[in-house]
Amino acid sequence: MSRRVDASTAVDFVLLLPELLSSLMVMGLLGSFLMPRSPWLIAVVWLLASALIFLPAAEKVFARMKFRVRRPNESELGHLLRPWTSVCRVAGVPHDRYTLWIEESDGVNALAAGGHIVAVTRSALRLPPPQLEAILAHELGHHLSGHAWMAHLGWYYSVPARLSVRLAALVLRVLDAVGRFLGRLGFAFAELAVGLCGLFLLIALISLNPWLLLLPVTSLLLAWSSRLAETRADRVAARLGYGQDLVDVLRMWMRNQVGPSPRGRRALLATHPSHQVRIAKLMGHMHKP
Repeated sequence: MSRRVDASTAVDFVLLLPELLSSLMVMGLLGSFLMPRSPWLIAVVWLLASALIFLPAAEKVFARMKFRVRRPNESELGHLLRPWTSVCRVAGVPHDRYTLWIEESDGVNALAAGGHIVAVTRSALRLPPPQLEAILAHELGHHLSGHAWMAHLGWYYSVPARLSVRLAALVLRVLDAVGRFLGRLGFAFAELAVGLCGLFLLIALISLNPWLLLLPVTSLLLAWSSRLAETRADRVAARLGYGQDLVDVLRMWMRNQVGPSPRGRRALLATHPSHQVRIAKLMGHMHKP
């Protein structure tokens, strides 16, 4: 099975563009301070350096820092390598193209990240081999559909924009604290001046990051795209012959689910479809001629 960029990956790329442009503006502003004669150089170097984040060494650091995963020990690798090799053989991809990781969690789960990262929880290793293979096939589906590398690239391109927002939020909190302190001391004019400075900073932040105004819409679209990616990865697993085993895993999750499924706005912002929806779509894939 060959790699193919699907609709959810394309949607993620389009939704990334406003943050990417904001990040370029931030890097350009940084360049104007550090290299006033060539302010564009830092932005260009940062943009081109995105290729480096897919190098094995960079992905290793990314996996440990962002997902808190570790490489499997000898026993864990023995439980994981055989089903992973089997899935890759069915898909027709080299099993050593990807690196296997363990997430320190008691729940049964797995993830695909970067260009080559596949991780499972310790509890997932205790699943029957067919069900473990089904979970791994789902994660391989994320890689083959471009979901994992697009998310990795999106994370890199959004860092400067999001750091500028965090920095501005910190400064706003400090200004608010200073204004309240001066107000308690009776310096009404100083409190007003601090408030105006905060307003100016907020306007500058929005000017530098106009994508913030789109958050109410983009957050809904990103959640929808994430749910679409999950069903697309399920479809890959079904095409590889793991549909029924994945249904069995989802039914197990349904039995262990605590509380009702999200509704209303929470459902719209959910990054995963309900287990019922995923099972219904998987059954449809399995019954297609």
